[in-house]
Amino acid sequence: SGPLNTVECLTMGDISASWLALAPMKEKRTRLCAVVVGGRVLAMGGSPNGYSDLSSTECDLSSTEWYDVGGNVWSDGPPMVTARYVFASGVIGSDVYVAGGYGLKSCERLQDGRWSAIADLPYAVYYCAGACVDGLFYVCGGTGGTNGAQVARYSPAAGGWSEVASLPSARYGASACGGCIVLTGGNANEVLV
Repeated sequence: SGPLNTVECLTMGDISASWLALAPMKEKRTRLCAVVVGGRVLAMGGSPNGYSDLSSTECDLSSTEWYDVGGNVWSDGPPMVTARYVFASGVIGSDVYVAGGYGLKSCERLQDGRWSAIADLPYAVYYCAGACVDGLFYVCGGTGGTNGAQVARYSPAAGGWSEVASLPSARYGASACGGCIVLTGGNANEVLV
């Protein structure tokens, strides 16, 4: 039991689908984020310690790993400025954005192989959903924040955050994707601030 470093890929055949084991990550991680950038997978942050005390700094990872699909190999990526887990992530062009995490309102951007801090979120939030649409990075819902239904939007051009229309209901643990933001499921938020 506990965090895993295993990686699986769903292969699609004409009639059936099957799971294929891929090379394991270099580090065991849970509560991480992963994105696809330029045909490679970037696994970021997370916790090596499973579901222990959320407030423990021993739970946080700042490390990242790149997965090369063609070579089926993981390699070290640049470490984030701040260790974080249960955070939001997204990709605009070739730049990766991360925001929040347990007890955090800090945000970062991976650009040209280097992480740097960007403007903080207006509030600390975790178990939030991230999505990028039309060159903007959105952080939706989560635990913490103002009411669990908050949505903040980061504009790289402006270099700052603005709050936008709230979610119809508070939620955390949701995911978001596509040319519009689609929140699927999640857990009814009891506003655990």
